[in-house]
Amino acid sequence: MQRVTAKGKTFNFPEGITSDEIGVSLEEYFSNDQQSIQKQDLSNIDPDVPVWEDEQQPTKKGEQSFLDTAIGAGEAALTTATGATGGLVGGALGNIEGAIQYALGNMDENQAQEIASRYANYLTYQPETEAGQNLVKDIAEFAGTLPPILGATPMPQLAGAARSVSQTGQATKGAIDSAIPQASQQVISKSVGAAETPKDLLRRVAADNLPVPIKLTKGQESQDLPQQKFERETAKTEIGGDLRQRYAEQNQQINQNIDAFIDETGTQLPDIQSSALAGTSVYKALKNRSDADNKKISEAYDQAEKSPEANELVDISEVSRYLDENSSGSTTAPIMGVVEKEIRKQNLGGGSIENGDFYIGDMTLKQSEQLRKVINKFTNEVDSNDIRVARELKSIIDNSTKDSGGQLYKRARGLRNRYAKNYERIGVIDRLLSKKRGSDDRKIALEDVTNEIVNKGSLSDLKQTKRLLTSAGDEGKQAFREIQAQTLKDLRGNITGNVARDQDGNPVVSAAKLNKAINALDKDGKLDVLFTKAGAEKLRTLNDVAKDVYTSQPGAVNMSNTSTSLLAVLDLITASTTGVPLPITLSIRGAGRKLKDRKTKKQIKEALNPQDN
Repeated sequence: MQRVTAKGKTFNFPEGITSDEIGVSLEEYFSNDQQSIQKQDLSNIDPDVPVWEDEQQPTKKGEQSFLDTAIGAGEAALTTATGATGGLVGGALGNIEGAIQYALGNMDENQAQEIASRYANYLTYQPETEAGQNLVKDIAEFAGTLPPILGATPMPQLAGAARSVSQTGQATKGAIDSAIPQASQQVISKSVGAAETPKDLLRRVAADNLPVPIKLTKGQESQDLPQQKFERETAKTEIGGDLRQRYAEQNQQINQNIDAFIDETGTQLPDIQSSALAGTSVYKALKNRSDADNKKISEAYDQAEKSPEANELVDISEVSRYLDENSSGSTTAPIMGVVEKEIRKQNLGGGSIENGDFYIGDMTLKQSEQLRKVINKFTNEVDSNDIRVARELKSIIDNSTKDSGGQLYKRARGLRNRYAKNYERIGVIDRLLSKKRGSDDRKIALEDVTNEIVNKGSLSDLKQTKRLLTSAGDEGKQAFREIQAQTLKDLRGNITGNVARDQDGNPVVSAAKLNKAINALDKDGKLDVLFTKAGAEKLRTLNDVAKDVYTSQPGAVNMSNTSTSLLAVLDLITASTTGVPLPITLSIRGAGRKLKDRKTKKQIKEALNPQDN
């Protein structure tokens, strides 16, 4: 026994009952120093229960606050003990230990009852608060109708203040259970003896084999709703710091994996203004490649024009027939008038397109090639109709002369056709190498080059760009690496562009945006073309792992963030309505909290290390 003296009286108290379990020191409680108790009584009970502050509105006269009622309940319990044979408070405090042991299944009812009886002693106290006095009156009115307590000691006048050990044990168990999130109870029953499934293992292996390994929690591995609910709700509480830290680490590791993929491309450009720098790299490589191809074409034609075959006569009368048949459209396709003027200038024909009697006579192969060059030079590049007519005229000339000129002309034409296929017929490349007519402005701004090739262009555009660059020596190969790197940099910026931050201050990755971006590239095969099959598979794996990390089953996350607080308040209300006095309630809650914390810490450890379970 420990002795406590207050207000000139001495109280015997069982050893092991600490001030932490009651919330205030024993001397202070029994001396009834209300001013000091009011600020200490409930503030350390449970961090999830709201604490009353001084600046809160005072209770109106005639009304009792929750705190007044709680203090009054303690006074009433002590007052009823003064009329009991064998006492109440000592026995009730002994009842705590018996009740908890009974609730945990460590003792049967008789054993727990014996512990409660041994703690019985005499205590004297008179209530000084209005709440305490009123409660004593209520207890007196109902005492005769409730069962006795403490074994063979008949105390009907005290029965309203405490219940039998078995009843208190049930109340204790209920209080403990309500203090632990319901999800954790489900997890306990769910996880006992549960074996790891193949899907769990596959998720773990995928996360472990990323360039920067990511350690999944048990809920993330299993995708089990109760387990996820426990982890997400517990992470919001004070005891869930390790879970919050794991989530922050995972968020950082997702970003680190993208950085690792960027490094694997072999980029040589810094992040600052990287989009424009990458566009410049691609433009230079393609321009140098196209200039080199153009030079080969010019050299081939020069050789052909110096050969005897250049003076061979050819028949391109199909050109004049086409112009006569489409004379009504001459005003909307200016290139038709250009051809008419060139024929007249070289005295190679007569008549007029307007009258429908235009004709072209025989000309040498060299003269026909010259006419073709004129068409290329003067076609209006911003007029789709002019472009269409020019393309049809050049096709007629090529078909009319394809068997003329011998091997030299054939080689020159072959180079020219290949150039058109490589550059002019690939929309994104043609626009990239061109400027707006009458302006020095590019058709595609350098900072938009990667986006135009990868996202806006077709799969064939991307494939052709890759073929041209990777076959253009070291400069072209490096330019394609910059396309790969810039695509990943754009992806990183897109998925971290929100305002949310984790506890370390890092941007929170959007799994939805990551999934959308990966799927957009993957649906038509661009992901494999960009990063090869092996690289694309790594990105798909990262996408899957990110969904495991950030996406929970429906119902696993309480978006209002109030369930923890509600459970705590309901726990307090439940405990206060069991008929157990305040000291007992506080002690039970303290014991329940410790038990809850032990179980929760164990579950957190299991959640963070699922492979050890």
